[in-house]
Amino acid sequence: MEEKTWKTKDGVEVPIKDLSDNHLLNIIRMLNRASELECFRLICSAQQVLNTLHGEYARMGVEEDIDFLIFYGLDPAKLFPKYNDLVDERQRRGLIQT
Repeated sequence: MEEKTWKTKDGVEVPIKDLSDNHLLNIIRMLNRASELECFRLICSAQQVLNTLHGEYARMGVEEDIDFLIFYGLDPAKLFPKYNDLVDERQRRGLIQT
């Protein structure tokens, strides 16, 4: 089984199990913020598209997509493949995300 690693901003691959508690929590926070930012970007883009549409059904479809993003946001695990590994490690250690 391949060891789960995190690549630091310096390009060093560190096993997730060897990350300090603080580093692990900071990575998860960073990925959550990046997910929220991407969601905001998508909502803004969709609103711009909405302004160019004339068909009622097309507008309704985009409005539904915007509503979905506002209500549910984006799942960081779908954007960042290692997100679940990091969260699993946090839970394994019994750490609480603040």
